[in-house]
Amino acid sequence: MMRKVQRTILLLGILTGLYSCQDGNVFNSYYGIHNGQWNQDSTVVFSPTIISTEQPFDIDINIRNTNRYDFSNLWLFVKTTTPSGKVFNDTIDIPLADDRGKWLGDGLGDTFEQSHPFKINTLLPDTGTYHIEISQGMRSKMKYIDGISDIGLKIDLTEYRSGKE
Repeated sequence: MMRKVQRTILLLGILTGLYSCQDGNVFNSYYGIHNGQWNQDSTVVFSPTIISTEQPFDIDINIRNTNRYDFSNLWLFVKTTTPSGKVFNDTIDIPLADDRGKWLGDGLGDTFEQSHPFKINTLLPDTGTYHIEISQGMRSKMKYIDGISDIGLKIDLTEYRSGKE
């Protein structure tokens, strides 16, 4: 019995050490949109694993767009399913250009990248694997929107981000 407790404590110590060595970044992944043409019925799915319900997180949605994108903003539908099966739906509007049509974010060539805060200082209700589904919500006569090359999701520990700024 004592040995089992010692192993559990050791395992928790190792996991905590590994978790803290990530420099605050818990998850960071991009999904490339085929030919930069995002179909209305296509969904991008991210599956981050969360190991703590006691630490707050900052969650960002990252967008890479090109000059081919015809709009100044991007509407997204975000469906989050927790490990316990609870579902949360959000609709967000991400500005990609200013009032004069200049692209926001960092650019290289004709590609621009920006990070949009989605959830800030958020405690997540469950540990385990979350499923975050993102689909585009632009109203267009076309079956797809052109010029969105990548969608990303980044999750950081709030204390890490606060310490950087």
